[in-house]
Amino acid sequence: MLELRRSSIVTPVETAATHVLHRDYETRSRVDLRKIGVHRYAADPSTEILCAAYAVDEGPVQLWRPGDQIPAEFLEAAADPNWTVCAHGDAFESAIEQHVLHLLGWPIIPLLRHRCTQAMCLALGLPAKLSAAADVLELENRKDAAGQKLMHQLSKPRRAHQGEDPTGTYWFDDADRLQRLCEYCRQDVEVERELHDRLRSLSIAEHALWALSCRINERGFHVDRQFAEAARRIAQAAATKHHPGRAKHNATA
Repeated sequence: MLELRRSSIVTPVETAATHVLHRDYETRSRVDLRKIGVHRYAADPSTEILCAAYAVDEGPVQLWRPGDQIPAEFLEAAADPNWTVCAHGDAFESAIEQHVLHLLGWPIIPLLRHRCTQAMCLALGLPAKLSAAADVLELENRKDAAGQKLMHQLSKPRRAHQGEDPTGTYWFDDADRLQRLCEYCRQDVEVERELHDRLRSLSIAEHALWALSCRINERGFHVDRQFAEAARRIAQAAATKHHPGRAKHNATA
């Protein structure tokens, strides 16, 4: 069954791209990504990038840290329409490029030349999480579980230590932790690249739909909040009338 899946679903296919630039970013912020979403997270003034790992095709994984020059590979990828860029959950990398790295002079690469291995997994009924997809496909490269825990630790403020101002913002930013985070970021690129090479590309129609979804998520959409809130109050009142026991729950919802 596994051999059938590999041959019929994840056989690599030829693409028109001259080169594929694989990338992964590690960041930190005072806001919670899980609570506010990718674009508000990336646009928040407190969000900053800690490191970027990247590789072109089968070349070595390289590392960028704040203060380094903009990698030439990104400049070439932006200038050459035959290049594509790829990430697992590309919306995050794209948002960081738009709201953080672009302010540092990095180029913006057109969305239609982006590829997302997470979208490719979902199109094939594979797990969305990078670690789960790597396990299912038995990739040689796997996620660094210990590094993932470290990433969560460094991505948000730590508690104030004794003697520190409790209202201040403090980070785990010692050299040892940051170096381990960089290695974790490198490994993510290794996993994503192997996954990319094993998966079938999205069809033209699927990729167009994925790009449209990205644009909608970036732009947002209009909501008549007054109408929505009024409708919610009517629904709550109706639910309370028919189910009196829900009154307390609705009052605190």
